[in-house]
Amino acid sequence: MRFRGPVSRHVTLEPLLSGQQCGDVIMAKEPSSPELERKANKIEKRAVDSAKSEEMLQECQFSLFRLLNNLPSLVYRCRNNKQRTMEFVNDGCIDLTGYRPSDLIMNREVSYGDLIHPQDRDYVWEEVQAAVRDKRRFDIVYRVSTALGQYKWVLERGMEISSEDGNPTVLEGFVTDISEHKAAQERTKRLNLVLRTIRDVNQLLVKEKVRGKLVQGVCDSLVKNRGYFNAWVALFDKSGGLIETAEAGLDMEFLPLLERLRKGELTHCVRNILLRPGPLTIEDPASTCTECPLSKSYVGRGGITARLEYGGESWGVLVASIPKYFIRDLEEQELFGEVSRDIAFALHQIELDEKYKETQERFKIASTYADENPFPVYRVIRDGTIVYANRGGRRLLDICGHDLGGRVPTDWLETIRKVFASGAMEEIETEVNDAIFSLSVVPVKGENYVNVYGLDITERKNTEKALLEAQKRYRDLVENSLVGIGIVRDGVVVYRNPEQERLWGPVSQKDPASSFEYVHENDAGKVEAMLQKVMTGEMATADMEFRVCPPETAGRGHELRWVHCRVSLTRYHEKEALLINMMDITDAKEIQGLLRIEDKMASLGRVAAGMAHEIRNPLSGINVYLDTLEQIYKKGENENKAVDILRRIQSASRKIESVIKRVMDFAKPSTPNFVWSDINVPVEDAINLASVTLRKVGVEVKKKLSANLPKCRIDKQMIEGVVLNLLTNASEAMKDLAHKKKMRITSYVKNDRVFVTVSDSGPGVKSGLENKIFDPFYTTKNGSTGIGLSLSQRIIMDHGGFLSASKSRWGGARFVIEIPLTQDKNLL
Repeated sequence: MRFRGPVSRHVTLEPLLSGQQCGDVIMAKEPSSPELERKANKIEKRAVDSAKSEEMLQECQFSLFRLLNNLPSLVYRCRNNKQRTMEFVNDGCIDLTGYRPSDLIMNREVSYGDLIHPQDRDYVWEEVQAAVRDKRRFDIVYRVSTALGQYKWVLERGMEISSEDGNPTVLEGFVTDISEHKAAQERTKRLNLVLRTIRDVNQLLVKEKVRGKLVQGVCDSLVKNRGYFNAWVALFDKSGGLIETAEAGLDMEFLPLLERLRKGELTHCVRNILLRPGPLTIEDPASTCTECPLSKSYVGRGGITARLEYGGESWGVLVASIPKYFIRDLEEQELFGEVSRDIAFALHQIELDEKYKETQERFKIASTYADENPFPVYRVIRDGTIVYANRGGRRLLDICGHDLGGRVPTDWLETIRKVFASGAMEEIETEVNDAIFSLSVVPVKGENYVNVYGLDITERKNTEKALLEAQKRYRDLVENSLVGIGIVRDGVVVYRNPEQERLWGPVSQKDPASSFEYVHENDAGKVEAMLQKVMTGEMATADMEFRVCPPETAGRGHELRWVHCRVSLTRYHEKEALLINMMDITDAKEIQGLLRIEDKMASLGRVAAGMAHEIRNPLSGINVYLDTLEQIYKKGENENKAVDILRRIQSASRKIESVIKRVMDFAKPSTPNFVWSDINVPVEDAINLASVTLRKVGVEVKKKLSANLPKCRIDKQMIEGVVLNLLTNASEAMKDLAHKKKMRITSYVKNDRVFVTVSDSGPGVKSGLENKIFDPFYTTKNGSTGIGLSLSQRIIMDHGGFLSASKSRWGGARFVIEIPLTQDKNLL
C-alpha cells in the first residue's frame, strides 16, 4: 500500500524579536545566570519530547503497514490495465492464490488478470473502469484460479489512487476469500430445499390415494420448495390417451398445451423422454422446442423432464422449467429422477389398491360360485383335513405339495383350530415359492367345518416393501444430513439427527423438555419467542442466528458456536410439531468478523488524509516554537515569552497524542463488549474522528444530542464504528456537489427506545433501494459502502435494534439507529 508521511518544507518565519531579520547571524551569549541555564535545559527536554512525538507518528504509520501486511487478504497496488500488473502485493496472496508475491510483481510468472475466472474477466474490468470514471471505490465479487487450478470466490475492494508526481494512476485495495461463507449459504439453502421437497413428496406418497391430487401436490411442491419456475404432469393410459394433468406456475398459459395433449399431439420433450430412460435436460427450450405452446415461457430458462416409470411400466411424464444454473447439476438431475420414480411408485400403489378393492368385491361375489372363483377356496374340517378345494385352491395345493383329502399345511392348522375354538374369523399370510397369499378362515355356524378363502397379495406386499425402502432412503438422508434436524412436539424434543446431536447433545431421557439448555443466555429469549410465534401460527417459518455452548460430549468442551436456525410447522405421528433445521455457521461468522475489521480499516483509510493534516499542523507549529525558543535563549529575552511558548508546545504535543490515540483505538480489532452507557459517548467520538474529513469536503455539521439520555446496553466501539461509517458515507456522497453541503446528527429517546439519526443533503437513496443497500456486497454509483452497511445493520440487530434508511428533509439520505432501553438481556 502507499503511505505518505508529513511533507518536510522550509518555513520562513518573521522573528518574534523586534528588528531582527531572518538572515541575520546571531551570536550566542553566555548564560547570564543559573536561572537561564535551567530554562535552557527545559527547552532541550521539550525538543527531545518533540522528536519522540515525531517517532510516535512514524511508528503509528509502520504499525498500520504491518497490520495490513499480516492480514490474510491479498493487499495490492497495481496498474489499471487488463493484466492488472502488480507493483506491490503482500504475503496474503500466498494463502489466497498459492503464488508468491514475487510471482505476481510485474507479471513475472503470472498476471493477476489471468487468475480471474474467464467468465468473470469482462465483468471485473467493466466494474473497475466504471468506478474509476465515477471516482468512487469498487466492491466486486468474482472467482479466481489458484496455483493448483482450483477456483475460489473472492471479494475485492479498491479504488484509483492519483499520483502527485505525474506518473500514471494506480489501483490500490485488497482481495479476500469468501468461498466458505458463500458455500455455507448455498449449502444451507440447498439442503433445506432438498429436505423439504423430499419430505413433502413422501408425505404425499403415504397419504394421497387420488391420482389428480397426488400429481398436483408434487407440482406445487417443486415450484414452492425447489424454486422451479413451473412444473406440469401428464398421465397417459396404455394406449397413449391423456387421462390426467396437473400444473403449477402456469395457470392460463397451460391451456393451449392441454388442448394439444388431448388431441394426442405430444411436444418435443415428451416424445423424447417416452423413448428413453432417465431425466432429460434442455438448455435452451425457447429455441429447440419452438412448436411447444410454452416455449415463450422458457426464455432465459432451462427445461428438465422425466418419465414416470416403475417396474417397467410408464404412467406419463413430469416436466419443469428450472434456472439454467441447475441444468448441469448432477445432484439436481438425480433429485428430479428420484421424484419422478416416487410419483410412478405412488401411481403404481394407487392402481394396486384399486385392483385390490375390485378383487375383494369380485371375491365376495365369486365366493357363492366357488368353482368359478380364480382364487383359492377350501373347506376344512376340525382335524385339518381338506374336504373341498376349487380349481384355484387345487393349483395352490399342487404348488405346496399337498392333495385334496390330505391335511392342510402345518402353519395353517393352528389358525384353523383357533377359529373352531373362538368362533371368530381369523386371517393369516402364507408364502408359497415367490407368491404371498392372504387366507381368511371363516367359521360356518352349526357346521363342523370352516371355509378358507385365499387371495394373492404378492404385488401389494412388494409395493409395501418398496414403500418401506423409500422411507428408509429418506431416513438415511436425514440421518446423514449436514444440517441438524430436530422435532419438538408439545414442548418436548422427540427427535434429533446426528448433526443436531453434535450441536445440542442427544435427546435427554430424564428431561426431554429441556430442549434449549445450551442456548447462550443472551439469546434464549429470542429463541423462545421465535418458537412461540411459529407454534401459534403468527409466522409460517422463522429464521434466526444465535449462539450455543455445546455439551462436553461433543468433544470441544463448552466452546461457543454460532448456528443458523430455521423453524417451521410439520406433523409428527399425526400431531402438530416444530421442525427445526440448524447449521453450524461459526466459520462463516469468523469470516464476517474479518470483513468487519477490513471495513473498519477502509473507514480508517478514508480519514487518514485528514488525520495527517491534523498532525502535520501542530507538528510544524512545534518546530516553529522551538526555533523561537532558541532565539529567546540566545538573546536572553523575558522568561514570560519562553513560558508562553512552552505552553503552546505542550498543547500542540497533546493534540498530536490525542489524534494518534484516536486512530490507534479505532484500528484495534475488537469483540463485542456490552456495557451500560450513554449512546452519546460513541456518537461524539465518531463525530470527532470524522471532523477533519468533513471539514475538508466542506460539510456544515450540526448536531443536536439530547442531554441526560438514559443508559442502554451497547458496545461503544462498535456503535462508534457504525456512526463513523454513516458519516464517511455521507461525506463521500456529497464531496462533488456544487450546492451547500449539510449534515445533521441527532439523538433522542421515545417509547423506551433511543434513536440516533444521521441526515445529509446529498443525492440520497433511490426509491425502492432503501432495503437493498443493506445487502452484503451491494453498492451503488453514489459510493455507498456495500459490506459496510450490511455489517452496520448486523451490529445494530445484535443490539436488539434496527438500522433503516429514508429520505432527509433536504432530499438526501437519512439513516436511523434504533436501540431498545430494556434491561432484558435476552433481547441483546
